[in-house]
Amino acid sequence: MADTFTTFNGTWLSTKSEDWAVVEEILGVQGISWMLRKALRLVTPQIQMRVYDKDGALFLEVKRPGITGQVTVNWLLDGTPVSWEEGFKQRLSFTRVGDRIEVNTTSDPAGQWSNQAVWTVETEDGEKYHYRRSVFKYGEKELQWVSRYKYVISG
Repeated sequence: MADTFTTFNGTWLSTKSEDWAVVEEILGVQGISWMLRKALRLVTPQIQMRVYDKDGALFLEVKRPGITGQVTVNWLLDGTPVSWEEGFKQRLSFTRVGDRIEVNTTSDPAGQWSNQAVWTVETEDGEKYHYRRSVFKYGEKELQWVSRYKYVISG
């Protein structure tokens, strides 16, 4: 049976501290329309996460707003790549590494772009925050960006 890994459990609200010029460039490379990119800038995402054990395997459930409404996904935390489409096709893998989650994403078909992210939960001045530190690559260009979410409700 997998051990209990509940650091990520709870509801998290975006602090909207991202460098939006970088985020907009990334979304453009991924094929997200200009109008949708502008609309996304006005939204303050709130996500719910829960790590759970199912038959000895560790999963991460994420509930969040999506392009077409509420999205709930369950990712196996063993590095198994899966295909996913939400506005664009991609391949993802989620891996638990100690107290963090590593997320690798590539465009499908492969080669157009890639994103490597490390997800952590950190405490600052007594408050819990969820960070997603990412490196997005396309062509010869590399963009670094950080998403930060504040813990608002226990899971």
